[in-house]
Amino acid sequence: RLEAALEGGVTLVSAPVPAAEPVYAPPVPPKQSEPQIAPPDPPPWEEPAPAPKPAPAPQPAARQAPAAPKAAAPKAAALGVPVSTDRFWESLLPLLKTRLKPWVYMPLTDKANVAGRLENDTLVCLLRENSHLGLPCMKTISRDNGETWGPVTEFPLPGCHRPIGGILQDGSVLITFRLCQGGNGWLGWWTQNFMGAFTNVESLLGEGYRDCQTKIFPLDYDRSPFSDCGYSGWVQFPDGMIYVVNYIVDDAYDKGQIRGYAFEPGDFLLPERK
Repeated sequence: RLEAALEGGVTLVSAPVPAAEPVYAPPVPPKQSEPQIAPPDPPPWEEPAPAPKPAPAPQPAARQAPAAPKAAAPKAAALGVPVSTDRFWESLLPLLKTRLKPWVYMPLTDKANVAGRLENDTLVCLLRENSHLGLPCMKTISRDNGETWGPVTEFPLPGCHRPIGGILQDGSVLITFRLCQGGNGWLGWWTQNFMGAFTNVESLLGEGYRDCQTKIFPLDYDRSPFSDCGYSGWVQFPDGMIYVVNYIVDDAYDKGQIRGYAFEPGDFLLPERK
């Protein structure tokens, strides 16, 4: 109720209001659910049966491998065609290792060249000089078609690297090689000169350095600062022309290339006057 205050103000006076009587609602009986049927018990645990193994594949009947054919014995070079084969060198290596023991300053390398059949099953093997000291070419002689080899002797081709030799149609001998003067350096310093040399059978069969003669001539010069050359090969055709191939850098600058050359012996040798 509101009452007027003495000074004309209004004052809000609260009075308690009796609470309403609660309305009774009878409880709702629960709905009867339909009866449930319990599931059957699971079967007892058993280990899984192993998977069946696949049937083995039928194996072919055992066959005996055919016997490997026997390697043919190496033959000497035909006239004018140089020989340089890894198979021949493998058979030659143990013999040369034995012969080269006194030559401790010349490490044995993995390549050699058989200049050709000379006479009575005689072979001459040219070894590349690999000491980097500019030493001459080394050679050894076999007089039983390569079964045994004689002592290693020097041959007058200074700094001879990667020699390839053979017999020309007139009976003279041609050898191509890279000249490595040695010293301090490697590519670009002592790998520029590709050379050729004429000699004769008597010199190949010479027992010592002073028993041999050679005529050395230039074939090419590698101008590259990364110069490298050698690994040559050559053949003489029936018309007498000699064709040579050589690995070289030169104007390829820092890449190798194969270069060919053609000449006749008379391009470097004048005939003797009668």
